[in-house]
Amino acid sequence: MELQNTTEVGDNAGRAEAETVPQKCLCRLPNVFDRVIELPVSANANVMIYNFVGFYCFAATSTGLTDGQVQLYLIRYSPGMIKLIVGEPGMVRDNMELDRWRYRLSELARPELALVFCKYGLLVVIVPKFS
Repeated sequence: MELQNTTEVGDNAGRAEAETVPQKCLCRLPNVFDRVIELPVSANANVMIYNFVGFYCFAATSTGLTDGQVQLYLIRYSPGMIKLIVGEPGMVRDNMELDRWRYRLSELARPELALVFCKYGLLVVIVPKFS
């Protein structure tokens, strides 16, 4: 391992003794994905995932949501990092609830073109892919 950084220890900056500290280069955070979808159901909910050639389809039973009460929010954290949140209109976006169902989308997914609807208690989200 090559040492990249040298840091002096102590109050006296002119001290000859120096401690060498190896610096880790973290290129990518392992717990942060490029594209994520978050649904307004519990993390333990039964969500059906259909991976078709041209799109993803997510289906879950929703509690208390109707067709007019569901909306998509697209949050861009940095170039290439996108989070698609499904929720009620006017909700606090990205409130970082831990008990939410999340799924990592592939690089081919186009979350900016996603569709959502809720009929008869069934929440359906369609996320197209590059063709």
